[in-house]
Amino acid sequence: ADPHSFRALDYHNADYDAMNQALSEVNWEELWGQCEGDLNAFLELMRLTVLQITMINSPLKDDKTVTIARKRRANRNLYVMKRKRRKLNARIRALEVNNPNSGRLQELRDEVSLLCYSIPRTLR
Repeated sequence: ADPHSFRALDYHNADYDAMNQALSEVNWEELWGQCEGDLNAFLELMRLTVLQITMINSPLKDDKTVTIARKRRANRNLYVMKRKRRKLNARIRALEVNNPNSGRLQELRDEVSLLCYSIPRTLR
């Protein structure tokens, strides 16, 4: 999308009071006079004036590709943590069958507990 268009702006975070103030200060009759009665020229000048005021008082939207990449990265981290938890749980089950008195069992359980705590925090 064109960064110099109405579509590139984030209207949820726009300063509407400042926009209204700036629009009320525009001398529309003077602009009409500069266009020498050409309606199409005046409409284009009006559009550009409103666009300029809107761009001054509105931030640009977040780039969707950046937002999507951020979400993918978060999903990848979540997947890695869940995979690690699955593998640790499999190791715990194997140790419980083969060596139930192993000292490593509690370490693995602690690690799984930490992962269980971290996974929901990643979803936020």
